[in-house]
Amino acid sequence: MYLTEETICFNINGNDLIYDLCTPDPDIELTFDETTRVGDNSIYKNVILSEDFAINMGCHLDSSVKEYYCEVIQYVYNNWYDDGTQYDSSIQNFTQLYSNLSDNDYIKSDMTENLNKARFPLTQPQSAKISQKDTNQFGLTKHSCGCLQKTSFICKNFNQQIKWFRIASIRTSSKYSFFNISSWASRFTYGSSKTELAFASNINNEDDRVGYLKIFPHAIMYMTPIYADRVPRLLDTNKKISMIISSQERIYGVDGYALNCIIPIPQLNESTRFKAVFKSLNLSCSLRCGELDKPRLSFPMHFCCYGWDKSSYGYGGHKNDSTCTILTTNPFSYQANKVSNEAKMVSEQGAIIEIDGNAKNVQFCLLMSQMVEPTTSQTDFANNANNLYGILGHANPVCEWTLTMDIYPI
Repeated sequence: MYLTEETICFNINGNDLIYDLCTPDPDIELTFDETTRVGDNSIYKNVILSEDFAINMGCHLDSSVKEYYCEVIQYVYNNWYDDGTQYDSSIQNFTQLYSNLSDNDYIKSDMTENLNKARFPLTQPQSAKISQKDTNQFGLTKHSCGCLQKTSFICKNFNQQIKWFRIASIRTSSKYSFFNISSWASRFTYGSSKTELAFASNINNEDDRVGYLKIFPHAIMYMTPIYADRVPRLLDTNKKISMIISSQERIYGVDGYALNCIIPIPQLNESTRFKAVFKSLNLSCSLRCGELDKPRLSFPMHFCCYGWDKSSYGYGGHKNDSTCTILTTNPFSYQANKVSNEAKMVSEQGAIIEIDGNAKNVQFCLLMSQMVEPTTSQTDFANNANNLYGILGHANPVCEWTLTMDIYPI
């Protein structure tokens, strides 16, 4: 990766899409009857992600910079979508994100030559890989879901512009194409109504809150300014230090867990600013949302911080709160055969932020794809004792993490 003192991070967050400039999903399922597909899309706002969808890119870049060298270093889209195979347990799906961000319009194929908007393959097809045959895979992050990207291109400054995106699908039973993929999160993704309600309780207070479950694609992109008369100075690796932050150090946590907590950051150097480059997130959590007979649980969760990033330019990935920065997205995918199982997951790609050297308290949290916090409410959904703690699952919930950032003085 090309890291300079002026490299910034931009989160391409599908949750920011403009509904009126997308293709509404005409066929959404809001019941627990597998044969019925109904719903009022004027309420639930589901769109077809395999058709062009629009995102207002905001005005977060340095207006004096005309072009940027971009590197996509993470891409995550995890959802068990209906690809016409009736959820055949042998199918493994991969997706790839297209856009019109790139100026490199020389890449042509039979699939893209007739496209008007999202034409450029922004990512490698390394996202949603799900297998139900080998249960030993569950409980581990799919490392291919977000790593091995390093896709690079040049783009013009996109301040105040609308850019277009779409998801293509690869599946074993047919060729690579833009098969219908909805933002609606299939109930097969989350299991029965008991787990759906536990996972989605913070989204809506109605009984059909499952209709508000959504999965959006997310990509983290590094952007380095291109100047006509100079080259940005590389980060000095000789001055790099590692900062390790553990949730065990928290001075506050909602219900005592590290899903949402406050960590004291020590004094570094009050006269110096730093580039903090994400290195890894190791998460140990008693997440239990899957059914024993439908081990298809697959969903992304964003690991975020509030108010830590002091960058003058760039974007954290949350349209409703400019102080929230997505540091990484963890593609959870596992089966919980036993309620006592503890999932251990790791993410090795993430954001670049700019921090000052002052001591401060920083809030960290895990958010769902819709940028809302999952519940840890001690509510007995449908008399299911295993969901007494919402997404944490069982009576002895666990949620701890360790974050490593590489710190460069600038």
